[in-house]
Amino acid sequence: MANAVAAVAATISEIITENLRRSATVLEHKIGTKTLEAVLTTQQMAEHLQVTKRTLANWMSKGYVPYFKIGGVVRFRMSDVQRVCDGNSRNAER
Repeated sequence: MANAVAAVAATISEIITENLRRSATVLEHKIGTKTLEAVLTTQQMAEHLQVTKRTLANWMSKGYVPYFKIGGVVRFRMSDVQRVCDGNSRNAER
């Protein structure tokens, strides 16, 4: 009887451990997906906005388009640019 109880306890422990491992893997993936947003180059952002790189540079200098630099390299977060576009939409609710 004691052996049967120990075997059941071991099986339950294995099931719980495996479920916790799977849950941790799913959470790590969700966290990684949310925190590691892809960034765009100047060329990619200009293409996305359907403007020239020169126009994009003008908008950047006027503060219309948010960007950041790493070293001397300019990058854009799509979520930042989208937020500005949404706020400047003529159809936006005021």
